[in-house]
Amino acid sequence: MRQALCNAMLSEYPGIRRIKIKDCGIRFYARVWMHSGRVIHHKAYSLRNLAGILCEKVENQEITLS
Repeated sequence: MRQALCNAMLSEYPGIRRIKIKDCGIRFYARVWMHSGRVIHHKAYSLRNLAGILCEKVENQEITLS
């Protein structure tokens, strides 16, 4: 499931260089490395919430860099 989310985000957003999602029992931790050199960090209790938050943050990063 985590790998599917990583692959989907990498294919949808060309500004992403690398994604790492870690399952730490109760929470999921994510790090997204952008081509611009910025790193986005976030944590959530479910993969669905994490995916929504990461998509929103990546879109905001791409808009501010344009």
